Amino acid sequence: MPYNFTLGLTEKLDKRKEKLTEFIIAVIHPSEYPWFVSDEASVYDISGDDTAELLEKCKTHYGIELHSNDLLMPLWQLLDYLEIKRQKRLPIPDPQRNDSPK
Repeated sequence: MPYNFTLGLTEKLDKRKEKLTEFIIAVIHPSEYPWFVSDEASVYDISGDDTAELLEKCKTHYGIELHSNDLLMPLWQLLDYLEIKRQKRLPIPDPQRNDSPK
């Protein structure tokens, strides 16, 4: 009789696949690319890097200064947090300037 095993829920991360892929490529060493990431996983569950390395990689890629406690939150929440912070850093177009996006 075959057994079905549930490794963990992935519903929240499934909705963030592009953000998760970007994060993994930017922050996680290729030798550590995970085969599976559940909604409950934090960065520490998918990386063996120390805190300082992870914080530096996030700062380099996202341009956002994180704190060590941020790395403890579930990865899906961290991805949302990084996206919110990233959007706040984007310059607001000035309608008076000719080089503003249209």
